[in-house]
Amino acid sequence: MLSEERRRKILELLRKEGRVLVRELAHRFRTSQITIRKDLESLHHDGQLERAHGGALPKENGALKDSSLQEKARKTSPEKARIAAAAAQKFVQGKVIILDSGTTTTAIARACRNIKNLTIITNATNIAA
Repeated sequence: MLSEERRRKILELLRKEGRVLVRELAHRFRTSQITIRKDLESLHHDGQLERAHGGALPKENGALKDSSLQEKARKTSPEKARIAAAAAQKFVQGKVIILDSGTTTTAIARACRNIKNLTIITNATNIAA
């Protein structure tokens, strides 16, 4: 079996079973554990799985890794406040600004509350509120 074929089958097993173990993969593919470890390292390097001691786990998607909005806002709030204050000084009455979603842009929106006739366009419901 070609290494690429084996790696595709490893990813398929990982999707089906939720984890793979070096020992079981070596037995299943009738190859050495060293070969399987190399396969897992290659797949990990390519960002297709998370390497774990003795095997591998599926790559966590962004939603599972992502901190809550409040937690992210607290992490660097002094820096965000400084960025927001500096940005708010650049905005003047009667202008239109576009703010994407995010904790820093939320801080910017808060810093702009007292600017009269400023229109903010956003895709973030928390900023729009």
